[in-house]
Amino acid sequence: MTKLFFSLFFILNLIAGGMIPLAAYDSSSRLQALDKFNVKKNAYRLIKTNSCPGCYLVNAKLSNMDLTGANLAAANLIGVTFVRATLIGANLDGAKIAGADFSGAQWKDGSICQPRSIGRCIRKKVE
Repeated sequence: MTKLFFSLFFILNLIAGGMIPLAAYDSSSRLQALDKFNVKKNAYRLIKTNSCPGCYLVNAKLSNMDLTGANLAAANLIGVTFVRATLIGANLDGAKIAGADFSGAQWKDGSICQPRSIGRCIRKKVE
């Protein structure tokens, strides 16, 4: 008990004496780090600007969206639903697409992804 008291006394003395400023802990950097994982905010950014490179969009619902020419390079798109979305000319270079559902989506080259196109676009074979 006395060790705890002296430890607290020492810490408070340092703070009161000005050796450790009370504002030394900056929560804004932590909030900024957490903010980059805000899927809703990132989806809004994508919709507004058609660009969200490196964004965290895990499990976002982007079905029926027109994402023509969208920049999603290096984005985390794991589990995103792109059902019947338009992705013509979209930049998906380096994007993580495991588990993303592209069923019925119009792929980067204009082809249509078949049902159960999970994690990749399964294009209809032209005969």
